[in-house]
Amino acid sequence: MFSRKVNNSKKQAADPIRWRSHEVGRIEAFTDAVFAFAVTLLIVSLEVPDSFDKLIHDLLGFVPFGLGFLFLFHIWGHQHRFFRRFGLHDDYTNTLNATLIFVILYFVYPLKFLASFLVKMVFEQKFLMEPTEVYKLMILYSAGFVLVYVLLALMYIHALKRSVQLDLSEAEVFETRTTLYDHLTMICFGLASILLAIIFPQAPFFSGIVYAFVGIPLTILRSKRGRLHRLKFETITEGQKPVVQNSPLK
Repeated sequence: MFSRKVNNSKKQAADPIRWRSHEVGRIEAFTDAVFAFAVTLLIVSLEVPDSFDKLIHDLLGFVPFGLGFLFLFHIWGHQHRFFRRFGLHDDYTNTLNATLIFVILYFVYPLKFLASFLVKMVFEQKFLMEPTEVYKLMILYSAGFVLVYVLLALMYIHALKRSVQLDLSEAEVFETRTTLYDHLTMICFGLASILLAIIFPQAPFFSGIVYAFVGIPLTILRSKRGRLHRLKFETITEGQKPVVQNSPLK
C-alpha cells in the first residue's frame, strides 16, 4: 500500500493538473474490468501449440494483439488520468464514461481484425480482402476511433465548465484545454481517414496512412502550448528555478 501511495505521488507530481481524486471509485473499477475484458477479446488463442509451425504462427498472432493492447492501454490511461485529475462522478460524467466503455467493446473487434490483416499483409504477403472490403473496414475502425476521442473531449469540456466548482487554477485550465486540443486533433485525423476511405474506395491505403502523421501536429501543438504555459505561468527566481503561478479563477 505504501509503495502504491509513493507511485501515485510521483505520477501526481509529474502531472501539471493537481489530482483531486486518489481512490478508485465504483465506476472506475467497473471500467477497469471492461478494459480487461476487451484485452481478453484481443487474445488469439489460449491453447498451447502442438507443433513448431503452429508456435510460429501463434507468435505472429501476438503482434496484432500487442498493437491492439497498446491502443487500449493508451485509452485507459486517458480515462484514468481524467478521473484522477477532476474526480467527477456526476450523472453526465458517468453517462459519458459508460458510453466510452460501450464503444471500446464495439471497437475491439475492428481493431483486432485490422491489426491481423496488416500483420498478414506485411509478414505473410497475404491479401485476404478486396480493396472495397478494406475501405469499409477502415470506415468501421475510424468511426470507433472518432467516437472514443469525441467522448474523451466531451469529458474535458465538462471539466472546463466545472472549473469554478473544481477550483481549477488558471494554469490548470490552460493544461485542461491543451489535453482537449489533443483529443480534437485525434478526432480530425479519424474524420480525415473516413473521408479518404469514401473518396478513394479502391485505394484504402490513403485512409490508413493518414494515422502515421498524427504525431506531427500533436508535437507542434504541445511544443507551442508548452512555451505559452512557461510564458504565462512561470517566473524565474533568483535561484533560476521555475515557479508555477497557481492563482485561482475568478
